Amino acid sequence: MIKLRLALISIGLFLMSSYAVAATFVINQIKVKGLQRVSKATVLHYLPVNQGESFNTANSNKLLQSLYKTDFFSNVTLYRDNNNLVIKVQERPTISEIDITGNKQIPQDKLKDALNKLGLQKGRFLNHATLEEVKQALQNEYYAMGRYNVRITITQTKEPRNRVAIGIQVSEGAVTKVAGIKILGNNTFSEEDLLDGLHLSTPGLTTFFTRRDEYSEDKLHQSQQDILNYYLDRGYIQAKIDSTQVTMTPDRKQVYIVIKITEGAKFTISGYQLNGKLLNQREQLLSVVKFKKGDTFSRQNILNATRSMTLLLGDLGYAFAQVNPKPSIDAKNKTVFIDFDVQPGNKYYIRNITFEGNDDTSQIALRKQLYQMEGGLYSTQKIHDSIFELQQDSYLAPNPPPQITPVKVAGTNNMLDLDVKLAERLSAQFQLSLGYSEAYGFMVSTGITQSNFMGSGKTVGFNISLSSYQKNFSVTYNNPYYTPDGVSRSISVFGSTTSSDQLSVAEYNTDSYGANVNYGFPLSVHSSLNLGYGFSRTILKQGGTSSNIVDDFLEKYGNVFDQLLLTAGWSYRTTDRPILPTKGDNQSIDLTVSTPIDKNKLLYYKLTYTNDWYQPLNKYFILHAHGVVGYGNGYGGFDNLPFFQNYYAGGLGVPGINRAYYPFSLGPRDNNNNPIGGNLLVGGHLSLILPDFYNAPTVRTSVFVDGGNVFNTHVVGENFSPNQFRYSYGLQVEWWTPLNLPLIFSFAEPINNRPGDNLDAFQFTIGTMY
Repeated sequence: MIKLRLALISIGLFLMSSYAVAATFVINQIKVKGLQRVSKATVLHYLPVNQGESFNTANSNKLLQSLYKTDFFSNVTLYRDNNNLVIKVQERPTISEIDITGNKQIPQDKLKDALNKLGLQKGRFLNHATLEEVKQALQNEYYAMGRYNVRITITQTKEPRNRVAIGIQVSEGAVTKVAGIKILGNNTFSEEDLLDGLHLSTPGLTTFFTRRDEYSEDKLHQSQQDILNYYLDRGYIQAKIDSTQVTMTPDRKQVYIVIKITEGAKFTISGYQLNGKLLNQREQLLSVVKFKKGDTFSRQNILNATRSMTLLLGDLGYAFAQVNPKPSIDAKNKTVFIDFDVQPGNKYYIRNITFEGNDDTSQIALRKQLYQMEGGLYSTQKIHDSIFELQQDSYLAPNPPPQITPVKVAGTNNMLDLDVKLAERLSAQFQLSLGYSEAYGFMVSTGITQSNFMGSGKTVGFNISLSSYQKNFSVTYNNPYYTPDGVSRSISVFGSTTSSDQLSVAEYNTDSYGANVNYGFPLSVHSSLNLGYGFSRTILKQGGTSSNIVDDFLEKYGNVFDQLLLTAGWSYRTTDRPILPTKGDNQSIDLTVSTPIDKNKLLYYKLTYTNDWYQPLNKYFILHAHGVVGYGNGYGGFDNLPFFQNYYAGGLGVPGINRAYYPFSLGPRDNNNNPIGGNLLVGGHLSLILPDFYNAPTVRTSVFVDGGNVFNTHVVGENFSPNQFRYSYGLQVEWWTPLNLPLIFSFAEPINNRPGDNLDAFQFTIGTMY
């Protein structure tokens, strides 16, 4: 409207200035007045006429429109000076600066990208109409987030040389909360059942974490679909949302929602069939259909069958196979017949595999992680397994996760390139562990582990730790590609000195050193077998205070022990990532057998099983169950596990974790009432991982219950008894720091502590995780 008014005024001025001359003239020269930043050449470029051409008042409007469309000028006036066309312009001010303040929910860079797309950018000419568009766009963005109290204030500050500074002040306001949700028309299912699975909810015990009580239009649409999906998965194929009414309180702080639905009738499956190109795979395709005639219609079952058929075809090389379920509804008999239209498309082979984001890691190391090979037939399962393998690499960032995208090769109908996108993290892990407790005083451990040495995927590490009770060092080297078949080999050299006088356990001292070699044999994508051997020399000494356990052992077996250690293990891993997993299972069984090298022999074995299981309960909460069982004993005349190989329980960072108690403090004791550990460990914890209300994917908060203890199965009164289990509960916060090591805080209270138990409510550790 403003442009039209200016155009009419300019035309009027032009006509007034040329009323005494002929309506048409040949332009001798074009003069432009009022330019400051725009060059004359730029103006002439946009003009629909040139010097030497005829010009009349009839096409002056066309000229004015061409200049106004540039958005360079706020006013343009035309007049004739003899046979010269004079254009007088007033330039819009240029934007010298854009200052955005008050925005917390929307990042600064995202806001500026949005402003750039709307044409509000530093150095550009200012169009006042754009400011109103910006204000409206920002409001809509916050409305979509449920912040209906947002206030956007845009200011302009004039500066010399026709410039202006733009200030955008954002007052985000509080999120509008859901005060009530009412569903009408539900006769089959209760309102409580329908509301339970919605993206929106009224305030409750868990909404502080889930934020389901925060209203937004997107959540409303998702909630409507949640209701429909609930009915569609239970046979009500004709269910529909009739209307949705949202009423907002005058202060915009609360909304009331009323959703009216029509359920329709319940339908069953009358049958199904396969059509299209079946590639002699009819039986295989039918085998993945998990419903049958007479079953209640379920949208989810049909989606599962469709997905399984697509994956099956993908494993045969049909990368872009499509399976389209087409339901035929018999309203009279309340049945649905499903016709699966199978269109596999072309079979594809892999031409090239390219990597993006591997600044430090060599392609050779990454290719060894892939199950899908160049020149091979495309396989959906191999792509999935390759992504899983890449996710286990500690030198790759979990967010964003690795992606493998098939790209058709131009000019062919059977070749694909694979584009592998990944993000690296710090492969050099600097470890610094600090701790303090009345149980073991101060601890400090430092070292560096390079899990991607020179981009090869090999691991080299060195660690040294010092405390009031222990000093140790270790050097490790691991080659995950020791053989072309995927066998890995790791070598480690270690040494330690332990003075348990400084620890709240039975007092003794040990000096030990040795070396280990271990081989890993992959059994499948998710499991592997480990076999190894090592040499160890242990020198045992009495502590400052005599302990009957230590004295009896020294008298019976001596104090210097040279051992050949044989190790075996099995591991099974399905977790989605190695750090802060969200789903899957990690299991391991580890066996160590000590065999003598000379007459100073110790014959014993230790067998330990651990399991970590992660299960999402919904899109907000994750259940984590951790269990550990360990047992050791002597053989060949040795009647027990050496006491310095015992299991311990109690405290954060101890295999028998129990976070309300001092580390190592649970279980059997010696004659000085100091913990001595046991040959049997039974323990674990159950944790509920809370939603990420920090908006920080490297921080995890959980509430937990710990339980378990250690036992001596050879002493009456100390052998295994569930009545001796200790339990505790509390809160834990884990943060994976930018240095790629965890910082863990726990606050715990005992449930059934007994007289003599040593308690420690607050504990923390850096660089160690159980």
